[in-house]
Amino acid sequence: MNLRRFGIGLALTVVLGATLAQAQEVGEDFTRRDRAATLYSTKFRFTADHVPVVNVLVMEDQDSIVFGADGPLVFQPEGEGGAAIRVGRGRTRCRAALDQGRAAAIRSWVALERVPAGDLERVRRSRAEWEGRGLQVRSFERGSVFGFFGRVLDNRVLVLVEDRPFERGEEARARRDEVVRQTGVATIEVFEEVVERPGGVVRVRCEGVTAEMAFPDVVFVAPAGSDRVHVQSVEFGRGFPWHGREDRSYRGEIVLAPDRNGRLAVVNAVDAETLLKGLVPSEIYVDAPMEALKAQAVCARGEMFAKLGTRHTADPYMVCSDVHCQAYRGVARENPRTSRAVDETRGQMLFHGQGLADTVYGASCGGHTEDGGRVWQGSGHDYLRGVVDGPDGVRAYPDAARGEDAVRRFIES
Repeated sequence: MNLRRFGIGLALTVVLGATLAQAQEVGEDFTRRDRAATLYSTKFRFTADHVPVVNVLVMEDQDSIVFGADGPLVFQPEGEGGAAIRVGRGRTRCRAALDQGRAAAIRSWVALERVPAGDLERVRRSRAEWEGRGLQVRSFERGSVFGFFGRVLDNRVLVLVEDRPFERGEEARARRDEVVRQTGVATIEVFEEVVERPGGVVRVRCEGVTAEMAFPDVVFVAPAGSDRVHVQSVEFGRGFPWHGREDRSYRGEIVLAPDRNGRLAVVNAVDAETLLKGLVPSEIYVDAPMEALKAQAVCARGEMFAKLGTRHTADPYMVCSDVHCQAYRGVARENPRTSRAVDETRGQMLFHGQGLADTVYGASCGGHTEDGGRVWQGSGHDYLRGVVDGPDGVRAYPDAARGEDAVRRFIES
């Protein structure tokens, strides 16, 4: 595995505009009137200096939200290059709600395995193995191809699913559990296919403005007089002990759109390097040694790029901001030391062979890391082998099949 610095070049399937280039699905009749479709695309927009723009969740499932900026706000119903509505002069404060919300129609499948799309032999072998277990198999492709200076990066995966769709997610999860019991493969999951995107009208009222603005399905909001947008009472940590709310600020722009349940979602569209400055200090102590911070920045960048376009297939964002993807708290979490680590490793990621390494990481390994293939789907984690995290002389973790005594000796060592 080796570390390489790259300059981010033109994506192979992207058409560049003046400032932010809007990605276009091949063969799709794409117009400004359907900007909501880009929230579900596996392609990217790019900044003027060719850094990918990432759509990361701020919060979802909301009745309404309050947001603002230290200067005017610009509302763009068609995104970059389209019509724009400028609101406010000094500090601007607005409230948004979703009217006529309509939930998405989602079809669920039992996902048996994720295989790198470019590894045709592995695809053939995996399909044959699952069919040998008596399962009918079909596949979905996720991810993208990127062009880097002198290099092509391909994070596409084929999701091999049982050819048995479910209209209800709970039925798919029950079938998943059944297949896990039958096969003993713990990494089987549920893959979601959007049959019909959610819809609704985003209605916005701003202080000092009599008129109400109404935007079908989506609106992009950018600060005009400052470098950040403030969002009040951001909900975080749903389902975790640290669940709560706090005011947060974000660089880039925010996107208001219906989520999968037909309720209001807030998404932060921000370039990848800026996102890392709010992400890295959420994943490591900022007073760690500088080289550790740099290593964390490299790992966080690699994991982010490996996941983009392959997760949250039924949501209007690429990645979430909690531990399911990577923790991200926006501007308030930024720290000079971790920002320096991001800047000094700009464009650095780990590669294995000809592909990008999915450099996953965790808070604790219990004394021994696990083989990647036992935790994450697909053959792309074959380079992640469990190792001892301890002083010399500590035994490597034995296979559990060797019995309780072997496991006990490892723990006692």
